[in-house]
Amino acid sequence: SHAQTIATWTGTGGDGLWNTAANWDIGVPGVGTNAVINNGNTVNYNAPMAAASIASLFITNTSTLNINAAGFTTESTNDAAAGIKIGDGSPVLGGALNINSGGVVTVTNSGPLWLSTNSACVVNAGGTLLITNALASDGMLVGDNKRYANSSYVATLTVNGGTATVDQRVTIAGSTSGSSGVGSQLIVSGGVLNLLDGGRINNTTDDGGCRFLVYGGSANLGGSFSVYKSNPSPNAGLVISNGVVNANGIQIGTGNSAAYGAIYGGVLTNTGVFTVSDTTNAATSSGDRRSRFFIRGGTTVSTIPEGIIVGKQANNAAAASSRIGGILDINDGTLTAEGITLVVSNEAINAYGTLNLSGSATVYLGSVGLIGNAGAGSSGYFVNFSGGTLGASANYAID
Repeated sequence: SHAQTIATWTGTGGDGLWNTAANWDIGVPGVGTNAVINNGNTVNYNAPMAAASIASLFITNTSTLNINAAGFTTESTNDAAAGIKIGDGSPVLGGALNINSGGVVTVTNSGPLWLSTNSACVVNAGGTLLITNALASDGMLVGDNKRYANSSYVATLTVNGGTATVDQRVTIAGSTSGSSGVGSQLIVSGGVLNLLDGGRINNTTDDGGCRFLVYGGSANLGGSFSVYKSNPSPNAGLVISNGVVNANGIQIGTGNSAAYGAIYGGVLTNTGVFTVSDTTNAATSSGDRRSRFFIRGGTTVSTIPEGIIVGKQANNAAAASSRIGGILDINDGTLTAEGITLVVSNEAINAYGTLNLSGSATVYLGSVGLIGNAGAGSSGYFVNFSGGTLGASANYAID
């Protein structure tokens, strides 16, 4: 194998500019060269680089790179190496990447953009982030799937008025210890986020503090978005408080633990599967393992013909409805769907589904209607009406 060429920032040129050769130990990075910025340095990329690309970029030890011009491209042709990695997994050695107006960053033919612990990436108004042709299963990793004691030791990617597009799955993972610990997060506060292959919150070894938060702009999820496990909303999980979200599938609860999703405002339109509690075996440990989706405002539209399924799990062991199952809880806003099915079928074992309708909420159901399946073996469904309006967009039966 050939040794990798590494250019390390020294800052000896004194002007802080990427394109100044004296600021690097071997000159400005070129094609096939890996660039390293560390030791708390701040670097400004104010003009396009002369090279077509560099191999990869590594920012760590509280360093910052500001992208203020087009043409910043990494291309490593290696699925084992991140195209850009910010931080090195050590709780205190994070970094930052800011893509500002006029800045364009492209990560192609490589592993993901990886925000490790205590790191941040912001796509500001007029900035563009494009991750394409990822050679790994994830185009972007936000966080490490680890648990830390300090709430600042998480990763955050923010789309703050710019445009970010990722052609492979995005995974969010890693939080602080404790049931209410802050987690790594992907935030859309303005601009446009395009996740062409969807995304997931993949907390498997931590306490579930991660979240995908939309409170402005638009998020287009070409694939489904799933929550493996999470703390209660609005602290974690899928959280929509404003803006527009277009999804091709919503799955709340795909692991053996509780998971949450919620909409407080804005518009959510989902054209694919919509499940609440899609777990494989939530009854393997004690405690409340139910998955919940809250509608607390805004507009939710689900167009898939089978409608929303609450309680799709197949648990190996019996447990009470206070421990396992799915809950769709609606007390404000509007929901339109072809139907709501509580417990996926009468053959489902150890499964529960609950619909709560209250407050000023309005629900319009289509031809599927409202279906409750008794399931088999410690299964059941619950319908609780204490307010709101249950309407129809087509003739249907309540079974």
